[in-house]
Amino acid sequence: MGRFAVPGATVSLRGTYGLRSEAIAFDGTLRMQATISEAAGGGVKSIFLKVVDPFFKDGKAGAVLPIKVRGTRKEPKFGLDVMKALTPK
Repeated sequence: MGRFAVPGATVSLRGTYGLRSEAIAFDGTLRMQATISEAAGGGVKSIFLKVVDPFFKDGKAGAVLPIKVRGTRKEPKFGLDVMKALTPK
């Protein structure tokens, strides 16, 4: 498992990397200090996103999101793992 942090967030990933194909298949978690609505930066979007904040709250973190990284080393695709996000804990 790999883990790295930037100010305000921590990412934990595990998965596979093909040495010859350079194919990437990582799954993990993005743990933010901010809530989803706070990360939206204010405005109308943040008002609507306040509704989903409780679904992604976990302990002291503002939001915890399941994420995935697919593609290749040269063309990675980053995104929310929607199926895990919608599955009740």
